[in-house]
Amino acid sequence: LSNAAAADVYGLWSGTCSATTYLNGAGTCATPVIKSVLASNYTNSSSTPSTIISFAVAANATNVYHCRGLWQESNTSGYFGFTMTGPASPTSVVWDFQKENNETSNSPTLLWYKGNGTSYPTSVGATGAGLANTDLTWDLTVSMTNGSTAGTAAFQGYSDGTHQLTILAGSFCTQQ
Repeated sequence: LSNAAAADVYGLWSGTCSATTYLNGAGTCATPVIKSVLASNYTNSSSTPSTIISFAVAANATNVYHCRGLWQESNTSGYFGFTMTGPASPTSVVWDFQKENNETSNSPTLLWYKGNGTSYPTSVGATGAGLANTDLTWDLTVSMTNGSTAGTAAFQGYSDGTHQLTILAGSFCTQQ
């Protein structure tokens, strides 16, 4: 088969997939998974959120984000607070944020926050760390249906305004 004939057989020429999707092995259009990995530590000692990782978001699109990694605080009074920003007027935002906050005899204490609605989560997880300078895990899942405005979805962190929050290099998020 020629390249053009093979492409037509697999649906690339017949217009079955859009510019933002690809034809997968099952012969259906799928959205590619985009992965962003922190190349260096993210730090913030401020109570003002700043962006850890962000992704471009198309208008009228539904995306699922999954982030995970390791975090630590310089003092037990500090914490890993989470906030999300994005394009105006999302039609749905469902989120689940879990983080280890302490550990006793290799048994972690997990804090779990979740919510849903038509606005982005803000000021989540502002609870003092049980351990200082210790690697603790975190996990975030967000499903967002965007409105008619394209933009950027940003996952942000903050601390208590005095003590340094660190998200360790290698922590990552995927967008699908």
